[in-house]
Amino acid sequence: MDTSEELARGRESYSSSAWRTSYDSLVRADGLAPLAAEDLERLAISAYMLGREDEWMQVLERAYRAHSEGGEARRAVRCAFWIGIQLALKGEMGPATGWLAGFLVLAAGALLGPLALWWSRGRGTLPAAR
Repeated sequence: MDTSEELARGRESYSSSAWRTSYDSLVRADGLAPLAAEDLERLAISAYMLGREDEWMQVLERAYRAHSEGGEARRAVRCAFWIGIQLALKGEMGPATGWLAGFLVLAAGALLGPLALWWSRGRGTLPAAR
């Protein structure tokens, strides 16, 4: 199979919760060409559902970077949150704190960025007092 066939099979298997097939197909597709951020998330979740937590973390970090580089702040925020939570649950508080602090910064930017834009366009002006 070529990359597009493996991707199609992996995505279809993912949507039907066929985790083993999804995982296998997405790993093969990733070996042929680097996966896009959304497909990295699918691969990470498939790995997690199969009990491959270390691999889930590595792939989710790749998804985080891909989302960040692609300007998808909200998706990057979600990846950072889950990485931080998982590290905290494993007792790895140093790295967990770093990821969760990054999550908070990203989340604030993702939420406050549109608000700041709205405010700067004059929609946030207060009515004049009478």
